[in-house]
Amino acid sequence: LGLGLLDINRPDAALAAFQQALALDASLPGLHFEMGRALTALDRKAEAAAAFKTALTLTPDHREARDWLDRLEQGRGEEPQPEETARPGIGADSQPGFPGR
Repeated sequence: LGLGLLDINRPDAALAAFQQALALDASLPGLHFEMGRALTALDRKAEAAAAFKTALTLTPDHREARDWLDRLEQGRGEEPQPEETARPGIGADSQPGFPGR
């Protein structure tokens, strides 16, 4: 639900969906990553950075979370370009943060 809401530019509603999902299971790094994306879109950069850091704590090699966090720390809150976050075996059109999708 949250991913679909992000896709249609509804970061406020997406954030609420991710928060509900995290209340059920906060051990999923992809949820923290996606929540960071929603928070970035809402210009809540400190909270977004915390969400990306949590994703990285849970999965230290989470490249997308690292890319987004690096951009926030450099003062560039825009979304990284697909070629910047693409991983081998995962196309740029796949759902970031959720392996196997």
